[in-house]
Amino acid sequence: MKKAKYILHRREEYQIEPSLHTRIHDLLKRCFSEYPAGRSYYQQVPTFRHLVYDQQRLVGHLAIEYRMINLAGAIVPIFGISDFCVDPDYQSQHIATDLLERVEAEARDRHIDFIILATTEQSFYEKRGYQHSDNPCRWLLLTRQQTLGVAQRRIERGIMVKATGNQPWMEGLLDFLGPMF
Repeated sequence: MKKAKYILHRREEYQIEPSLHTRIHDLLKRCFSEYPAGRSYYQQVPTFRHLVYDQQRLVGHLAIEYRMINLAGAIVPIFGISDFCVDPDYQSQHIATDLLERVEAEARDRHIDFIILATTEQSFYEKRGYQHSDNPCRWLLLTRQQTLGVAQRRIERGIMVKATGNQPWMEGLLDFLGPMF
């Protein structure tokens, strides 16, 4: 089967018009049945997004939040991945891998120390060099767009990390300095 030619766009969040937010929501809802209605983000709007198109059809999405975290007392820059998905009709065509590789290259070019995400799909990321973090975590707990407080606990095999800079991953408290992705 011939590999299709896809177009990838990087868009800053503030540049996304309402009609594109609707298209992003529709894709997220196709990929995640429990996705919140009417939103193109889960907890907080991302810093930027990578969007993949087949002609005019939006078929892939990866949201990135750029922020600083506190890793065992050290303040480090990270990219946090959220809402990463590929339209079910387009899966197994290396779109997800291409998106991830693009974000990893951007992180290295921009001197970002780590890429961090929360997932239940560990094997996909393990094959691409991501490792589990067993660090105790602290984050701002948001539900239904309301702050409920600060949560602190270990997230068993749910947080995955990939180093993209020279900083080694450290044991100790992983404070997200905001909500989790």
